[in-house]
Amino acid sequence: MSPNRARKVNKVGIFINPNYKGEITDFDLRNAMCPSDENCAVRIHRIDSDATLYEIFQIITHGKVLSFHLNPAVEGIHTHAAARLVFVTRTAAESFISDAYSLRGLHIHGQRIEALWNRDRVSSTESRYEKISRVIRIKGPPQAISVAILTQFFRTQFAFQLVSSKEWVEHDGYRVVELAFSSIRAQSESAVKCFRQFIDQKAPDAGYRVWYSRDPCSPIEVLPSDRRDFRQMRSWR
Repeated sequence: MSPNRARKVNKVGIFINPNYKGEITDFDLRNAMCPSDENCAVRIHRIDSDATLYEIFQIITHGKVLSFHLNPAVEGIHTHAAARLVFVTRTAAESFISDAYSLRGLHIHGQRIEALWNRDRVSSTESRYEKISRVIRIKGPPQAISVAILTQFFRTQFAFQLVSSKEWVEHDGYRVVELAFSSIRAQSESAVKCFRQFIDQKAPDAGYRVWYSRDPCSPIEVLPSDRRDFRQMRSWR
């Protein structure tokens, strides 16, 4: 750690274990100074031990997800799983907690989950991740890419968890693969970065494309210009 970085760490009061060999990033420093009313991190309890990531993410419809970490149930110790869910915005986090506390609540496998603010705070990352999400799409020659091929490739590059995946062939004959990771940080970001490196170094003219797609956890916003006049609905067929 550089002397300048060490001074910043000491200034915000972060305790560093003398044996720690890693780096403290600007992201860590920003979160250490995050006020409680700007925290975007949520703790979820009472998740059914058999619930899949896909099933858990089905109740997250409040905004773009920055990161998600699941703590599985431990036989004889914890009968339910728990998770740390970080949204990109504070508004999304507040909406999730509000729904969890509502009369209806949020349920997985018929079990009502509990949600509270995570004590390890995370600031909003809306400006940084405005055009980035945990979902990516890759387009390329149909014989060269598939969900299986790409997941195998990425597992040689970094650790990740997939929430869902799908693939299809478009009218131009090229295949599109969509991978929904559980996190942006260290997952979808890493996937896009390493696949772009692969394209640049090994297949610049093969017709590959990689881009971020919409996070299905985000509510679909309808612009005023796109809103239909429902008074005219009776004339539609």
